[in-house]
Parts: sequence; C-alpha cells; structure tokens
Amino acid sequence: MDRPILNPGLVPDDPPRSSSSSRKVLLLRAWLRNAARLLWRMITYNPLRSASVRVRIEDGTYCQRVLRGVMYRLAFVPILAALS
Repeated sequence: MDRPILNPGLVPDDPPRSSSSSRKVLLLRAWLRNAARLLWRMITYNPLRSASVRVRIEDGTYCQRVLRGVMYRLAFVPILAALS
C-alpha cells in the first residue's frame, strides 16, 4: 500500500527541457538585438556632429596667422633643398 504524500511542495517534476534549445533562443535574441542596435546607429549617424565640437584656437589676427603659416612652411625649404 502506498502512503499519501503529505508535503504539498513535493510534486512530480516536469520532464527537463533541453537547455541547448533555450540557450540558442537567447543567443539568437541577443544577436538580433545587437544587429538592430548597429543598424539604428548606422541610420542615425551624423558625420558633421563631431566637426562642430572642434575648438578653433586663433592666436592673433588673420594677417599674423597667415605669416606664421608661411614662416613654418619656409622653415622646411632648406631641409627639402638638402634632400633633393
């Protein structure tokens, strides 16, 4: 004769689910989420956004900056002449 089980928390176990199929589903969801995020970032990319953030340092007037640029370039003339 079988005795009745008096512990209500003890119920027969369901058959174990295969963990590989649930893992595959989770990996597929994660991959799709990352692909969607990448696609969204590619669609909404603004290449000009970083250009407006740059800081332009202006030391002196326009004429002084032009003369400084010319002098920097002329400093390399002797080096280029010696190399050729």
